[in-house]
Amino acid sequence: MEVVKAVVFKHSSDVKPLLQIFNRMVNECIGYALKYRISSPMKLEKLLYDDFKHKYGLATHYCISACRVACGIIRSWKRLVRRRRAGQSNPPVFKGLAMRLQKELMRVKGDKIVVTTKPHHYIEIPLVIGSYQKQFIEGLTKGELEVGEITLLKNRAIITFKKEVKEKEPKGYASIDVSLLSLDVLKAHEDSLSYKPMNLRKLYGIRVHYFKKRREIQKLSKLKPITSRRLEEKYSEREKRRTNDMLHKITTSLVKELVAEEKSPYLRISKG
Repeated sequence: MEVVKAVVFKHSSDVKPLLQIFNRMVNECIGYALKYRISSPMKLEKLLYDDFKHKYGLATHYCISACRVACGIIRSWKRLVRRRRAGQSNPPVFKGLAMRLQKELMRVKGDKIVVTTKPHHYIEIPLVIGSYQKQFIEGLTKGELEVGEITLLKNRAIITFKKEVKEKEPKGYASIDVSLLSLDVLKAHEDSLSYKPMNLRKLYGIRVHYFKKRREIQKLSKLKPITSRRLEEKYSEREKRRTNDMLHKITTSLVKELVAEEKSPYLRISKG
């Protein structure tokens, strides 16, 4: 069984020009695919390959990656159109400065990523290695891990690490029920059952707190629309960070508890 883990690394390299080129490539792919009703990344790549090669001069796989990203965006947009959450007359636009690097375009070399830009041309992106990231780099050096796809952003790189592990037969099971104010865990081990509730009132309080804040901010929308929009974005992002942090702590503590009991008897978890 293959296990995949995405790890975030910070960097300070100036990759913005490369990301801007990739952004233009993706948007050109989107426009071309919609115009000629193309849904296959391979077909789109065959049609745009020569044009992109002469226009941008980048390695071949940038065209492949751009076509894949573009087709993925179009599929998501079409789903939203079917659900009436997006307009047919408003085609999607790739706004982010982000790029997916396939194996053919990069390699991890110690504490840096080596990215191919053109044939026989490379750029090196030094990574900030913390205590958490260090264990993955060491695992890669020892040959215990493999690198999958890398997502490159303006100041971060998200690297996926892969590892083959043997699947074990569980000695017990855990069933989890999530409600508005609690997370209830029922553990079955051999002939015994145990129940543990986890209080989510603090998480619910965060949601209510920011709901009230947004309601007050929306009152400014007619008088000060720009200020209102800026404040909404600010507090929405803050709410997202706080809730994600709390959810991460809750799930991490739960997994550690299950793993600690007889060295992971609860390998299969069902979510109710």
